[in-house]
Amino acid sequence: MSQKDFQIGIKKIKDTEFFIDEQVDIKDISQVSIGFELKININSDEKTIEMVFAVIYTNNIDNKIIFKIRTSNVFLIPELLTYKKKEEVLFDLPDNMLITLLGLSISHTRALLAKNSNGTKFSDLNLPIVNPTDIYYKLFPKK
Repeated sequence: MSQKDFQIGIKKIKDTEFFIDEQVDIKDISQVSIGFELKININSDEKTIEMVFAVIYTNNIDNKIIFKIRTSNVFLIPELLTYKKKEEVLFDLPDNMLITLLGLSISHTRALLAKNSNGTKFSDLNLPIVNPTDIYYKLFPKK
């Protein structure tokens, strides 16, 4: 589908999961890997797209999870039904829309991660600035 302008409203943001293991000992930031997960839910009746975005920090030495956050980011897309395929349940959402929603979800997750990790051993281990386009194409490679 061709790229075009679209309207977005933020309907709801919440953290749905947060885990931290302060018993893990990290000597150097190079011992930490960051992984991402994304699930997309579309509600055509409410004209919303929910992005459930997770960030997982693991220790490179033993692959143990250091901490993890999962957020639910619900966006209102007034023209959502214009992207619905005729006579199908499927939607043909443009990449630029999904990348924009992912970028917002990453920002929301970064803020909630900072809030939730405040006062813990890993409070300085923040989510770096990342390119949402790169993350999107890693999570959904083009064939």
